[in-house]
Amino acid sequence: MIEGSFLKNSWIFIVGFALQGEPMLILWLLYFYGSPFHWTLIFGIALLMSYFTGVVYYSLGRWAPQMSWLDRWLKNHQDKFSARIPHRMPGLFLIVMKFLYGLRNPLAIYLGYIRFPLGLFLFWTFWGTLLWLSLYFAGVYLMGLYFQKVIMTYRYALWYIYAGLFIGWGLFQLRKILKKRKQAKTGEGA
Repeated sequence: MIEGSFLKNSWIFIVGFALQGEPMLILWLLYFYGSPFHWTLIFGIALLMSYFTGVVYYSLGRWAPQMSWLDRWLKNHQDKFSARIPHRMPGLFLIVMKFLYGLRNPLAIYLGYIRFPLGLFLFWTFWGTLLWLSLYFAGVYLMGLYFQKVIMTYRYALWYIYAGLFIGWGLFQLRKILKKRKQAKTGEGA
């Protein structure tokens, strides 16, 4: 068990999640893997931060006409986005948007820029964030279970690693021998 208070040990992960996103969330979850209480608190903090980050980016898109550099960028790249998609299936679009790593923030800015209804954005972004984090936490939890079992059976895992390295080395040597034979045959026939 980790000594000290949860927030005292978590501040670096919270700052990292705000700046970096998913990679820090994985480290944060694996750091507090042993305590289920911390998972619910991490889930709550991550849900709030991810949701409000989306709202901030949406608001940035709303303020884009006052920011000339952002307005120019959006006008230059507007042809790459279709304004019809968010309005045809807003719920599906906003839920899928949460799973698009690297695009969720620019898409939130774009939705603010095209004046997508704020109520729809807030509602579907919340459900998309909830689904995304639930699946993410389940994946990290299962990954932690896997690593825990690997560490507990380290002796056996180490033998598998050695066997894999030995087989890989053997295949590499076999490839070299076959390559030399092929070169020798082509050299004889010429």
